[in-house]
Amino acid sequence: MLSLHENQHISAYVLDAWSTMLNARENLRSSHSLCRMFARAYDCVHSWVGELTPKKDRPVILNDAVEFALAGFPDNISIEHVELFFFPIMQPRHCYVICFNRINQQWENLDASTSTLKVADKYSEMPSILVKGLKKAKAKKVVMNWRHENNEYECNVLTMRLVDIYMGQGSKGWDIGIKNGDKKHMAAILSAECNEMKKTMWKRLRSMQK
Repeated sequence: MLSLHENQHISAYVLDAWSTMLNARENLRSSHSLCRMFARAYDCVHSWVGELTPKKDRPVILNDAVEFALAGFPDNISIEHVELFFFPIMQPRHCYVICFNRINQQWENLDASTSTLKVADKYSEMPSILVKGLKKAKAKKVVMNWRHENNEYECNVLTMRLVDIYMGQGSKGWDIGIKNGDKKHMAAILSAECNEMKKTMWKRLRSMQK
């Protein structure tokens, strides 16, 4: 959780904890709300240190990312009902989300950076590698008006926010509402019902307040 501090790159384990909480929260969603599923970030096709996973290992790692989501998903919801599938991607010094939108049959790149780097330099082979794993849909980049260029550290918390609030609406009229986002995410993870360490953390907190 300490990686949520300002000017630090977030830990992949924190992103995974966030995805676990969001998967569990799907059990409480409205019947009118889109069904969403969240994969793991750690070892999700691309390693944190920047080395591409060997081709022979990619199907296994992609399967692990999906199995992670299924393990934390409500038992009463089938994967066939999932309409938005989120893959948090961690590359060296950058973090973003690739969302498979089954409604529009396309891949959507949710990236809070406006960096002018060429696509090949910014993302390397990542989008194409992931799309090849689930091949038929077309890829589309979602352009949000609140993106900015210098978000080397902010992209981590923004990635958590993106997978939390994106409902397949594209970029139209979308306000991310990220003020004090790191504190909100930390509190949400610690207080989540699916957090097995919740009681232990509350005991420690109470002892610190004495």
